[in-house]
Amino acid sequence: MKRVINISLNGNPYSIEEDAYETLRVYLAEATVALAEDPDRSEILADLEQAIADRCRARLAAARTVISAAELDPTLAEVGQVAPAKASGDSSTRASPTPLPRFEQISEGAWISGVCVGIGHYFAFSAAWVRFAMIVLALFSGGAMIAAYLVLMVLMPYAPLAEKGPAVRTIPLRVRGFTERLRLRMSALLS
Repeated sequence: MKRVINISLNGNPYSIEEDAYETLRVYLAEATVALAEDPDRSEILADLEQAIADRCRARLAAARTVISAAELDPTLAEVGQVAPAKASGDSSTRASPTPLPRFEQISEGAWISGVCVGIGHYFAFSAAWVRFAMIVLALFSGGAMIAAYLVLMVLMPYAPLAEKGPAVRTIPLRVRGFTERLRLRMSALLS
């Protein structure tokens, strides 16, 4: 049994396990210190909190509502450390604390291959909404959306599997293996 703490990230409530909370608290304290001299500190910290919240929400499995270290650790690694602004005070020289997410398939939480989860992560939408939109478009496009999904499945790269992340279902694992073998064959034919 683990303790769960309720927190607010950029004004939105989240439940987080105690060990993950401590990691996040230290991370945000270090970011606050790094940005102490920055005139835009509060805005950058708010953006940083929102980026962390969006990425954690995208990593949560469908039935999970509590952020654990398994979701937080890769999120913080993806966001990276916050670099302080240069002494000149020029905000254009500051490294961006929130890099854009990569456009890739995410197998964790996927139903088929991870295209919808990847699109949802990239645009900070719930994968459920992306799936709903795909289904509606498939019904009204006469199957063209199914073809588009298959093309995306072959072209979108896969995100690396998280070592301690949630378990991946059997179907996405098989589709991932099939897609990777297909890509190898295609690259061999094109070479």
